[in-house]
Amino acid sequence: MLNRWKQSTDIATQNAPHVSSVKSAPPSEAKMLFEGLSSTHLVALWKDLEPIQLSAGEVLFESGSVDHSLFVVLDGLFESDDGEFFSYGQWILGPNFDLEGTHHTCVYAVKSGRLLRILRHHLLALSVDVQLFILRQVQQQQSLRLHTNTAKMRELVQKQYRLEEALLSAKLAERNEFLKGDIVKQVIKRVPKLPVSSAELLNKLIDEKTTRSEVVELAKNDPTLTGILLKTINSAQFNLSHKVSDVTHAIALLGFESVYQIIMAGSIKQCFPETLKFNEIYIRSVEISHLAFALSQVTGLGKPAEMATLGLLQDMGLLVIELLTSINPKLGSVFEGMNTHVMGAELLRAWRLPERVSSTIEYQDFPEFAHPERIPDGILQRVALLYVASLCWKVLQQQEDVVDPLYLREYLSVIGLKEVRLSFLLKEELLPKLRLRQGSLPASLVSRLNLL
Repeated sequence: MLNRWKQSTDIATQNAPHVSSVKSAPPSEAKMLFEGLSSTHLVALWKDLEPIQLSAGEVLFESGSVDHSLFVVLDGLFESDDGEFFSYGQWILGPNFDLEGTHHTCVYAVKSGRLLRILRHHLLALSVDVQLFILRQVQQQQSLRLHTNTAKMRELVQKQYRLEEALLSAKLAERNEFLKGDIVKQVIKRVPKLPVSSAELLNKLIDEKTTRSEVVELAKNDPTLTGILLKTINSAQFNLSHKVSDVTHAIALLGFESVYQIIMAGSIKQCFPETLKFNEIYIRSVEISHLAFALSQVTGLGKPAEMATLGLLQDMGLLVIELLTSINPKLGSVFEGMNTHVMGAELLRAWRLPERVSSTIEYQDFPEFAHPERIPDGILQRVALLYVASLCWKVLQQQEDVVDPLYLREYLSVIGLKEVRLSFLLKEELLPKLRLRQGSLPASLVSRLNLL
Protein backbone atom coordinates (compact mmCIF):
# COMPACT_ATOMS: atom_id res chain seq x y z
CA MET A 1 0.00 0.00 0.00
CA LEU A 2 1.47 3.38 -1.02
CA ASN A 3 0.85 6.25 1.40
CA ARG A 4 1.54 9.92 0.89
CA TRP A 5 4.30 11.19 3.18
CA LYS A 6 3.38 13.87 5.71
CA GLN A 7 5.67 16.85 5.96
CA SER A 8 7.29 16.90 9.39
CA THR A 9 10.16 18.60 11.18
CA ASP A 10 10.87 15.44 13.15
CA ILE A 11 13.40 12.96 11.71
CA ALA A 12 12.57 9.41 12.75
CA THR A 13 16.04 7.87 12.75
CA GLN A 14 18.73 8.16 15.36
CA ASN A 15 21.35 9.59 13.04
CA ALA A 16 18.96 11.94 11.23
CA PRO A 17 19.58 15.63 11.89
CA HIS A 18 16.90 17.47 13.78
CA VAL A 19 15.41 20.43 11.94
CA SER A 20 17.15 22.86 14.27
CA SER A 21 20.53 21.32 13.43
CA VAL A 22 19.70 21.57 9.74
CA LYS A 23 19.05 25.25 10.20
CA SER A 24 22.23 25.82 12.23
CA ALA A 25 25.18 23.79 10.99
CA PRO A 26 25.50 21.09 8.31
CA PRO A 27 26.59 17.68 9.66
CA SER A 28 29.49 15.65 8.26
CA GLU A 29 27.21 13.64 5.95
CA ALA A 30 26.20 16.91 4.26
CA LYS A 31 29.87 17.76 3.64
CA MET A 32 30.30 14.37 1.97
CA LEU A 33 27.09 14.76 -0.03
CA PHE A 34 28.08 18.18 -1.33
CA GLU A 35 31.83 17.61 -1.48
CA GLY A 36 33.52 20.41 -3.38
CA LEU A 37 31.17 23.11 -2.17
CA SER A 38 32.82 25.75 0.04
CA SER A 39 31.88 25.93 3.73
CA THR A 40 30.18 29.30 3.26
CA HIS A 41 28.10 28.04 0.35
CA LEU A 42 27.32 24.78 2.18
CA VAL A 43 25.98 26.65 5.21
CA ALA A 44 23.84 28.85 2.97
CA LEU A 45 22.47 25.82 1.15
CA TRP A 46 21.87 23.82 4.32
CA LYS A 47 19.59 26.51 5.72
CA ASP A 48 17.19 25.98 2.80
CA LEU A 49 17.16 22.16 2.88
CA GLU A 50 14.14 20.43 4.42
CA PRO A 51 14.62 16.86 5.76
CA ILE A 52 12.03 14.23 4.85
CA GLN A 53 11.65 10.70 6.23
CA LEU A 54 9.69 8.09 4.27
CA SER A 55 8.80 4.56 5.31
CA ALA A 56 8.74 1.77 2.76
CA GLY A 57 5.65 2.17 0.55
CA GLU A 58 5.14 5.86 1.21
CA VAL A 59 4.81 8.13 -1.82
CA LEU A 60 7.10 11.11 -2.29
CA PHE A 61 4.96 12.68 -5.02
CA GLU A 62 2.14 11.54 -7.29
CA SER A 63 2.00 11.71 -11.08
CA GLY A 64 0.21 14.91 -12.06
CA SER A 65 1.03 16.70 -8.80
CA VAL A 66 2.57 20.19 -8.94
CA ASP A 67 5.72 20.64 -6.89
CA HIS A 68 8.55 23.08 -7.60
CA SER A 69 11.12 21.04 -5.66
CA LEU A 70 14.28 19.02 -5.95
CA PHE A 71 15.03 16.08 -3.66
CA VAL A 72 18.39 14.48 -2.93
CA VAL A 73 18.62 11.03 -1.31
CA LEU A 74 20.50 10.59 1.97
CA ASP A 75 19.78 6.88 2.42
CA GLY A 76 17.18 4.23 1.54
CA LEU A 77 15.93 3.36 -1.93
CA PHE A 78 13.27 5.07 -4.02
CA GLU A 79 11.62 4.10 -7.32
CA SER A 80 9.52 5.84 -9.97
CA ASP A 81 6.60 4.33 -11.88
CA ASP A 82 8.72 4.21 -15.02
CA GLY A 83 11.29 1.95 -13.33
CA GLU A 84 14.04 4.38 -12.31
CA PHE A 85 15.75 3.83 -8.94
CA PHE A 86 17.28 6.52 -6.73
CA SER A 87 19.80 5.91 -3.95
CA TYR A 88 22.40 7.88 -1.95
CA GLY A 89 23.47 11.16 -3.54
CA GLN A 90 21.00 11.05 -6.42
CA TRP A 91 18.63 13.87 -7.21
CA ILE A 92 14.91 13.39 -7.84
CA LEU A 93 13.12 16.06 -9.82
CA GLY A 94 10.16 16.37 -12.15
CA PRO A 95 10.83 16.62 -15.88
CA ASN A 96 9.48 20.19 -15.88
CA PHE A 97 11.30 21.51 -12.83
CA ASP A 98 12.20 24.69 -14.70
CA LEU A 99 8.66 25.16 -16.05
CA GLU A 100 5.31 24.45 -14.41
CA GLY A 101 6.66 21.82 -12.01
CA THR A 102 4.14 19.08 -12.89
CA HIS A 103 5.42 15.58 -12.13
CA HIS A 104 4.88 13.03 -14.89
CA THR A 105 5.51 9.99 -12.71
CA CYS A 106 4.99 8.75 -9.17
CA VAL A 107 8.00 8.23 -6.86
CA TYR A 108 7.79 6.14 -3.70
CA ALA A 109 10.07 4.55 -1.12
CA VAL A 110 11.08 0.96 -1.79
CA LYS A 111 13.11 0.94 1.44
CA SER A 112 12.71 3.39 4.30
CA GLY A 113 14.97 6.35 3.82
CA ARG A 114 15.68 10.04 4.17
CA LEU A 115 15.82 12.82 1.63
CA LEU A 116 16.58 16.53 1.58
CA ARG A 117 14.25 18.87 -0.24
CA ILE A 118 14.86 22.34 -1.63
CA LEU A 119 12.20 24.53 -3.22
CA ARG A 120 12.90 26.02 -6.62
CA HIS A 121 12.58 29.62 -5.50
CA HIS A 122 14.99 28.95 -2.59
CA LEU A 123 17.56 27.49 -4.96
CA LEU A 124 17.26 30.45 -7.31
CA ALA A 125 17.79 32.81 -4.36
CA LEU A 126 21.17 31.23 -3.53
CA SER A 127 24.42 32.36 -5.11
CA VAL A 128 25.19 31.45 -8.70
CA ASP A 129 28.02 29.21 -7.52
CA VAL A 130 25.65 27.08 -5.42
CA GLN A 131 23.11 26.88 -8.23
CA LEU A 132 25.77 25.81 -10.72
CA PHE A 133 27.15 23.22 -8.26
CA ILE A 134 23.72 21.56 -7.84
CA LEU A 135 22.86 21.78 -11.51
CA ARG A 136 26.20 20.14 -12.37
CA GLN A 137 25.38 17.28 -10.00
CA VAL A 138 21.96 16.91 -11.61
CA GLN A 139 23.44 17.07 -15.11
CA GLN A 140 26.08 14.45 -14.31
CA GLN A 141 23.41 12.17 -12.88
CA GLN A 142 21.14 12.68 -15.91
CA SER A 143 24.04 12.06 -18.30
CA LEU A 144 24.89 8.82 -16.50
CA ARG A 145 21.24 7.72 -16.63
CA LEU A 146 21.05 8.59 -20.33
CA HIS A 147 24.19 6.55 -21.00
CA THR A 148 22.80 3.62 -18.98
CA ASN A 149 19.40 3.77 -20.67
CA THR A 150 21.02 4.00 -24.10
CA ALA A 151 23.08 0.90 -23.34
CA LYS A 152 19.93 -0.91 -22.17
CA MET A 153 18.07 0.17 -25.29
CA ARG A 154 20.90 -1.05 -27.49
CA GLU A 155 20.85 -4.38 -25.69
CA LEU A 156 17.07 -4.66 -26.15
CA VAL A 157 17.37 -3.87 -29.85
CA GLN A 158 20.04 -6.54 -30.22
CA LYS A 159 17.87 -9.07 -28.37
CA GLN A 160 14.90 -8.18 -30.54
CA TYR A 161 17.02 -8.63 -33.66
CA ARG A 162 18.24 -12.04 -32.45
CA LEU A 163 14.67 -13.11 -31.63
CA GLU A 164 13.53 -11.96 -35.05
CA GLU A 165 16.38 -13.89 -36.67
CA ALA A 166 15.49 -17.03 -34.72
CA LEU A 167 11.78 -16.75 -35.60
CA LEU A 168 12.55 -16.04 -39.24
CA SER A 169 14.94 -18.98 -39.44
CA ALA A 170 12.33 -21.24 -37.84
CA LYS A 171 9.66 -20.05 -40.29
CA LEU A 172 11.92 -20.56 -43.30
CA ALA A 173 12.99 -24.01 -42.05
CA GLU A 174 9.31 -24.95 -41.55
CA ARG A 175 8.52 -23.67 -45.05
CA ASN A 176 11.36 -25.61 -46.67
CA GLU A 177 10.48 -28.79 -44.78
CA PHE A 178 6.85 -28.35 -45.74
CA LEU A 179 7.71 -28.01 -49.42
CA LYS A 180 10.01 -31.07 -49.39
CA GLY A 181 7.22 -33.50 -48.65
CA ASP A 182 4.66 -34.84 -51.07
CA ILE A 183 1.75 -33.64 -48.97
CA VAL A 184 1.56 -30.27 -50.75
CA LYS A 185 1.32 -31.88 -54.19
CA GLN A 186 -1.21 -34.40 -52.94
CA VAL A 187 -3.35 -31.68 -51.39
CA ILE A 188 -3.25 -29.45 -54.46
CA LYS A 189 -4.41 -32.32 -56.66
CA ARG A 190 -7.64 -32.38 -54.66
CA VAL A 191 -8.43 -28.71 -55.38
CA PRO A 192 -10.37 -28.02 -58.59
CA LYS A 193 -8.53 -25.94 -61.18
CA LEU A 194 -9.24 -22.25 -61.57
CA PRO A 195 -11.08 -21.76 -64.87
CA VAL A 196 -8.51 -21.26 -67.64
CA SER A 197 -10.27 -18.12 -68.82
CA SER A 198 -10.14 -16.62 -65.29
CA ALA A 199 -6.39 -17.25 -65.07
CA GLU A 200 -5.98 -15.70 -68.52
CA LEU A 201 -8.01 -12.68 -67.42
CA LEU A 202 -5.79 -12.19 -64.39
CA ASN A 203 -2.59 -12.56 -66.43
CA LYS A 204 -3.82 -10.01 -68.98
CA LEU A 205 -4.73 -7.56 -66.24
CA ILE A 206 -1.26 -7.78 -64.68
CA ASP A 207 0.58 -7.63 -68.01
CA GLU A 208 1.71 -4.02 -68.49
CA LYS A 209 1.44 -4.37 -72.30
CA THR A 210 -2.22 -5.40 -72.28
CA THR A 211 -4.71 -2.63 -73.00
CA ARG A 212 -7.91 -2.16 -71.06
CA SER A 213 -10.00 -2.81 -74.17
CA GLU A 214 -8.33 -6.22 -74.64
CA VAL A 215 -9.27 -7.22 -71.09
CA VAL A 216 -12.84 -6.01 -71.61
CA GLU A 217 -13.14 -7.97 -74.87
CA LEU A 218 -11.91 -11.14 -73.18
CA ALA A 219 -14.50 -10.77 -70.45
CA LYS A 220 -17.26 -10.10 -72.99
CA ASN A 221 -16.46 -12.90 -75.42
CA ASP A 222 -15.66 -15.76 -73.05
CA PRO A 223 -18.80 -17.74 -72.10
CA THR A 224 -17.20 -19.06 -68.90
CA LEU A 225 -16.35 -15.58 -67.63
CA THR A 226 -19.76 -14.26 -68.65
CA GLY A 227 -21.47 -17.13 -66.83
CA ILE A 228 -19.44 -16.56 -63.67
CA LEU A 229 -20.15 -12.83 -63.77
CA LEU A 230 -23.90 -13.11 -64.26
CA LYS A 231 -24.32 -15.90 -61.71
CA THR A 232 -22.40 -13.94 -59.05
CA ILE A 233 -23.73 -10.45 -59.70
CA ASN A 234 -27.37 -11.64 -59.71
CA SER A 235 -26.99 -13.60 -56.46
CA ALA A 236 -28.15 -12.58 -53.00
CA GLN A 237 -24.57 -11.58 -52.26
CA PHE A 238 -25.10 -8.32 -54.18
CA ASN A 239 -28.86 -8.01 -53.74
CA LEU A 240 -29.36 -5.84 -56.86
CA SER A 241 -32.85 -4.46 -57.49
CA HIS A 242 -32.89 -5.76 -61.09
CA LYS A 243 -31.08 -8.53 -62.98
CA VAL A 244 -27.97 -7.87 -65.06
CA SER A 245 -28.20 -9.55 -68.46
CA ASP A 246 -24.75 -9.19 -70.06
CA VAL A 247 -21.16 -8.01 -69.52
CA THR A 248 -21.72 -4.64 -71.22
CA HIS A 249 -24.64 -3.93 -68.90
CA ALA A 250 -22.54 -4.93 -65.87
CA ILE A 251 -19.61 -2.71 -66.89
CA ALA A 252 -21.96 0.25 -67.52
CA LEU A 253 -23.60 -0.30 -64.13
CA LEU A 254 -20.56 -1.02 -61.95
CA GLY A 255 -17.41 -0.13 -63.89
CA PHE A 256 -14.77 -2.46 -65.30
CA GLU A 257 -12.73 -2.88 -62.08
CA SER A 258 -15.80 -3.97 -60.16
CA VAL A 259 -16.82 -6.43 -62.88
CA TYR A 260 -13.31 -7.86 -62.88
CA GLN A 261 -13.42 -8.32 -59.08
CA ILE A 262 -16.78 -10.07 -59.33
CA ILE A 263 -15.50 -12.47 -62.00
CA MET A 264 -12.39 -13.36 -60.00
CA ALA A 265 -14.38 -13.79 -56.77
CA GLY A 266 -16.90 -16.03 -58.52
CA SER A 267 -14.12 -18.06 -60.15
CA ILE A 268 -12.49 -18.76 -56.81
CA LYS A 269 -15.79 -19.55 -55.10
CA GLN A 270 -16.70 -22.31 -57.54
CA CYS A 271 -13.44 -24.15 -56.74
CA PHE A 272 -14.47 -24.87 -53.15
CA PRO A 273 -17.35 -26.50 -51.28
CA GLU A 274 -20.33 -24.56 -49.97
CA THR A 275 -19.73 -24.97 -46.24
CA LEU A 276 -20.35 -22.49 -43.45
CA LYS A 277 -16.62 -22.15 -42.76
CA PHE A 278 -15.81 -21.72 -46.43
CA ASN A 279 -18.39 -18.95 -46.82
CA GLU A 280 -17.02 -17.19 -43.76
CA ILE A 281 -13.47 -17.21 -45.20
CA TYR A 282 -14.74 -16.29 -48.67
CA ILE A 283 -16.78 -13.29 -47.48
CA ARG A 284 -13.85 -12.01 -45.44
CA SER A 285 -11.59 -12.29 -48.50
CA VAL A 286 -14.10 -10.40 -50.65
CA GLU A 287 -14.36 -7.59 -48.08
CA ILE A 288 -10.56 -7.32 -47.74
CA SER A 289 -10.39 -7.31 -51.53
CA HIS A 290 -12.45 -4.13 -51.65
CA LEU A 291 -10.38 -2.52 -48.89
CA ALA A 292 -7.17 -3.39 -50.76
CA PHE A 293 -8.65 -1.84 -53.90
CA ALA A 294 -9.48 1.38 -52.03
CA LEU A 295 -6.08 1.47 -50.28
CA SER A 296 -4.32 1.19 -53.63
CA GLN A 297 -6.39 4.14 -54.87
CA VAL A 298 -5.67 6.25 -51.78
CA THR A 299 -1.91 5.66 -51.81
CA GLY A 300 -1.51 5.67 -55.59
CA LEU A 301 0.54 2.47 -55.25
CA GLY A 302 0.03 -0.75 -57.19
CA LYS A 303 -2.88 -1.49 -59.50
CA PRO A 304 -6.22 -1.33 -57.63
CA ALA A 305 -7.63 -4.31 -59.57
CA GLU A 306 -4.49 -6.39 -58.91
CA MET A 307 -4.57 -5.52 -55.21
CA ALA A 308 -8.24 -6.53 -55.14
CA THR A 309 -7.27 -9.90 -56.61
CA LEU A 310 -4.56 -10.37 -53.98
CA GLY A 311 -7.19 -9.65 -51.33
CA LEU A 312 -9.35 -12.42 -52.79
CA LEU A 313 -6.42 -14.83 -52.86
CA GLN A 314 -4.83 -14.08 -49.48
CA ASP A 315 -6.68 -16.86 -47.64
CA MET A 316 -6.40 -19.53 -50.33
CA GLY A 317 -4.43 -21.72 -47.92
CA LEU A 318 -7.28 -21.59 -45.40
CA LEU A 319 -9.73 -22.53 -48.14
CA VAL A 320 -7.58 -25.53 -49.02
CA ILE A 321 -7.54 -26.61 -45.37
CA GLU A 322 -11.33 -26.28 -45.26
CA LEU A 323 -11.59 -28.45 -48.37
CA LEU A 324 -9.36 -31.13 -46.84
CA THR A 325 -11.30 -31.03 -43.57
CA SER A 326 -14.60 -31.48 -45.41
CA ILE A 327 -13.15 -34.55 -47.16
CA ASN A 328 -11.67 -36.07 -44.00
CA PRO A 329 -13.02 -34.40 -40.81
CA LYS A 330 -11.02 -36.73 -38.52
CA LEU A 331 -7.76 -35.15 -39.71
CA GLY A 332 -8.95 -31.57 -39.16
CA SER A 333 -6.47 -30.91 -36.33
CA VAL A 334 -3.61 -32.18 -38.52
CA PHE A 335 -4.58 -29.95 -41.44
CA GLU A 336 -4.85 -26.87 -39.19
CA GLY A 337 -1.14 -27.17 -38.35
CA MET A 338 -0.12 -26.65 -41.98
CA ASN A 339 1.47 -23.43 -43.22
CA THR A 340 -1.56 -21.90 -44.94
CA HIS A 341 0.35 -19.11 -46.70
CA VAL A 342 2.83 -21.52 -48.29
CA MET A 343 -0.04 -23.86 -49.16
CA GLY A 344 -1.95 -21.03 -50.80
CA ALA A 345 1.11 -19.85 -52.75
CA GLU A 346 1.82 -23.34 -54.05
CA LEU A 347 -1.79 -23.73 -55.16
CA LEU A 348 -1.55 -20.46 -57.11
CA ARG A 349 1.66 -21.69 -58.72
CA ALA A 350 -0.10 -24.89 -59.70
CA TRP A 351 -2.81 -22.72 -61.27
CA ARG A 352 0.00 -21.01 -63.22
CA LEU A 353 -0.79 -17.55 -61.89
CA PRO A 354 1.99 -14.90 -62.10
CA GLU A 355 4.86 -15.49 -59.67
CA ARG A 356 4.51 -12.05 -58.10
CA VAL A 357 0.96 -13.00 -57.11
CA SER A 358 2.05 -16.32 -55.58
CA SER A 359 5.03 -14.76 -53.78
CA THR A 360 2.92 -11.97 -52.29
CA ILE A 361 0.58 -14.55 -50.78
CA GLU A 362 3.51 -16.65 -49.56
CA TYR A 363 5.00 -13.72 -47.63
CA GLN A 364 1.68 -12.46 -46.27
CA ASP A 365 2.39 -13.56 -42.68
CA PHE A 366 5.90 -12.04 -42.59
CA PRO A 367 4.77 -8.54 -41.45
CA GLU A 368 3.64 -10.09 -38.16
CA PHE A 369 7.19 -10.98 -37.16
CA ALA A 370 9.69 -9.58 -39.67
CA HIS A 371 10.92 -6.11 -40.61
CA PRO A 372 10.10 -4.97 -44.19
CA GLU A 373 13.76 -5.39 -45.16
CA ARG A 374 13.23 -9.17 -44.85
CA ILE A 375 10.75 -9.18 -47.73
CA PRO A 376 11.98 -9.17 -51.35
CA ASP A 377 11.82 -5.70 -52.91
CA GLY A 378 9.82 -6.94 -55.88
CA ILE A 379 6.78 -7.79 -53.73
CA LEU A 380 7.28 -5.61 -50.62
CA GLN A 381 4.88 -2.87 -51.65
CA ARG A 382 2.08 -5.32 -52.45
CA VAL A 383 2.68 -7.27 -49.22
CA ALA A 384 2.49 -4.01 -47.23
CA LEU A 385 -0.71 -2.87 -48.98
CA LEU A 386 -2.41 -6.21 -48.42
CA TYR A 387 -1.23 -6.36 -44.79
CA VAL A 388 -2.57 -2.89 -43.97
CA ALA A 389 -5.85 -3.62 -45.78
CA SER A 390 -6.26 -6.77 -43.63
CA LEU A 391 -5.64 -4.76 -40.46
CA CYS A 392 -8.19 -2.16 -41.56
CA TRP A 393 -10.69 -4.99 -42.00
CA LYS A 394 -10.10 -5.95 -38.35
CA VAL A 395 -10.67 -2.34 -37.30
CA LEU A 396 -13.89 -2.32 -39.33
CA GLN A 397 -15.10 -5.41 -37.46
CA GLN A 398 -14.24 -3.99 -34.05
CA GLN A 399 -14.98 -0.34 -34.93
CA GLU A 400 -11.83 0.66 -33.02
CA ASP A 401 -8.06 0.49 -33.42
CA VAL A 402 -6.46 -2.94 -33.12
CA VAL A 403 -3.42 -3.37 -30.88
CA ASP A 404 -0.50 -2.09 -32.94
CA PRO A 405 1.50 -5.01 -34.33
CA LEU A 406 5.28 -5.01 -33.87
CA TYR A 407 6.20 -3.54 -37.27
CA LEU A 408 3.01 -1.65 -38.16
CA ARG A 409 4.79 1.72 -38.34
CA GLU A 410 7.44 0.32 -40.69
CA TYR A 411 4.87 -1.21 -43.07
CA LEU A 412 2.78 1.96 -43.05
CA SER A 413 5.98 3.80 -43.96
CA VAL A 414 6.46 1.48 -46.97
CA ILE A 415 3.16 2.76 -48.40
CA GLY A 416 3.73 6.40 -47.37
CA LEU A 417 1.43 6.44 -44.33
CA LYS A 418 3.94 6.32 -41.46
CA GLU A 419 2.14 8.71 -39.10
CA VAL A 420 -1.45 7.62 -39.87
CA ARG A 421 -3.54 5.63 -37.41
CA LEU A 422 -5.50 2.69 -38.80
CA SER A 423 -8.87 3.99 -37.56
CA PHE A 424 -8.27 7.35 -39.26
CA LEU A 425 -7.11 5.65 -42.46
CA LEU A 426 -10.23 3.49 -42.54
CA LYS A 427 -12.83 6.11 -41.66
CA GLU A 428 -11.40 9.17 -43.40
CA GLU A 429 -9.80 7.63 -46.49
CA LEU A 430 -10.99 4.12 -47.32
CA LEU A 431 -14.68 4.24 -46.40
CA PRO A 432 -15.37 7.33 -48.58
CA LYS A 433 -13.79 5.45 -51.52
CA LEU A 434 -15.94 2.38 -50.81
CA ARG A 435 -19.12 4.46 -50.63
CA LEU A 436 -18.43 5.75 -54.13
CA ARG A 437 -18.59 2.11 -55.31
CA GLN A 438 -21.37 0.98 -52.98
CA GLY A 439 -23.38 -0.58 -55.80
CA SER A 440 -20.60 -3.11 -56.47
CA LEU A 441 -19.98 -4.04 -52.84
CA PRO A 442 -21.26 -7.26 -51.26
CA ALA A 443 -24.26 -6.86 -48.98
CA SER A 444 -22.18 -7.81 -45.90
CA LEU A 445 -19.85 -4.86 -46.47
CA VAL A 446 -22.66 -2.43 -47.30
CA SER A 447 -24.36 -3.26 -44.00
CA ARG A 448 -21.19 -2.38 -42.08
CA LEU A 449 -20.81 0.89 -43.98
CA ASN A 450 -24.35 1.83 -43.05
CA LEU A 451 -23.49 1.42 -39.36
CA LEU A 452 -20.69 4.01 -39.52
